[in-house]
Amino acid sequence: MPHPKFIERLQSIADVSDGERRQIAAVPSTRRHVADADIVLRQGEAASHCVFVVSGFLYQARIVGDRRQILSFHIPGDMPCLHTLLISPMDADLVSLGPTTVGYVAHGQLKQLLDGSIHLSASSGARR
Repeated sequence: MPHPKFIERLQSIADVSDGERRQIAAVPSTRRHVADADIVLRQGEAASHCVFVVSGFLYQARIVGDRRQILSFHIPGDMPCLHTLLISPMDADLVSLGPTTVGYVAHGQLKQLLDGSIHLSASSGARR
């Protein structure tokens, strides 16, 4: 599952137990290398998975008029589209900034993890 940086970032905001860390690490994920300026998820797309940054950088942006407006930057350990568990479709493009490695976790797998732990659900901000 998510890169160890994701677990470290979660640990920095909540007391995550050893058992919870093992549960997070056991969630299946896939990785993909993307080139500079590749759109990882498109605005308006109904996401079926969450993306986490393994290496490199991502940013979220919208086209406003004839210009791209950058809304946020994401570093290794971030899961910038966690909100797609609750709100779909994507409200902005998720774009790579330079060569980047991303991981994908299916919504179903992540929901199963969060449904099994009120503590993790509250810590991740993915409360329903």
